[in-house]
Amino acid sequence: MNSTSITNPKTEVITHSIRNMKENFYDDSLDLIRIAESVNLTPWHFNRVFKQTVGIPPKKYLMALRLLESKKLLLESDWTSTDICFEVGYNSLGTFTSKFSKEVAVSPNNFRKKKDNQSSSFEGISYGEGRYGSVQGQIIVPENFSGTIFLGAFTSALPSGTPSSCCVINTDSNTEFLLRDLPVGNYYIFAAGFNHQVLADSVLASQNFLRAGYFKSIQITKKQKISLEYGLELRSEQETDPPLLASLPHIYEKIMEIMKDSNFEETKVLSS
Repeated sequence: MNSTSITNPKTEVITHSIRNMKENFYDDSLDLIRIAESVNLTPWHFNRVFKQTVGIPPKKYLMALRLLESKKLLLESDWTSTDICFEVGYNSLGTFTSKFSKEVAVSPNNFRKKKDNQSSSFEGISYGEGRYGSVQGQIIVPENFSGTIFLGAFTSALPSGTPSSCCVINTDSNTEFLLRDLPVGNYYIFAAGFNHQVLADSVLASQNFLRAGYFKSIQITKKQKISLEYGLELRSEQETDPPLLASLPHIYEKIMEIMKDSNFEETKVLSS
């Protein structure tokens, strides 16, 4: 996640714009021009500063807010997908369903079906969808943490969709990790740490977890092992953090199915 101090004037401007988006994301007329005007910046300048601070463009952040709210409504209401689509600021059910399925890694209907049948116990697993590079590093956990940590390599600084490589670790202390079998490409490393109580309550739409990120892009060009320059320290959410959109239980379930169907112990390719 971004470690910029909120005392930085640029960060204060971006924080203000984020609060504005959180209050008005349901407005389908909310766009880059309006958001930039709310902080007295030109759209071009605002877009550049926002991406520098948060890691993703404001348009993508607004999309993430809308999908985050739709996840909550799917779990907590009996509204149809059409109702939710318009409630969160989309004016096309097709666009909403397509965006949700891509960014959450499961369709709205299948996401809702999971609410009464989610697992609160996750075994340690590891997979990668390629046969090229790997990334190794250390996770630094705070005192009194005991739970499950999901680590993933994503092609965007927004942790959404299915990661290109992932591992799940159950721990109560600092530990090493390895993200294996990454295809050629550029990646951002994201970690989400859920203590046992959060897992017992709900992990489907919760943003109540510790997080860490290595948002300097990591480039995989060949069969190589890259060691991160610093450890990933789990911490509480900051206002400039992008939301976690990927549905971790669904991704975990998909990986377990692939491993179960495989005749080999080695990691298999995760199909989309």
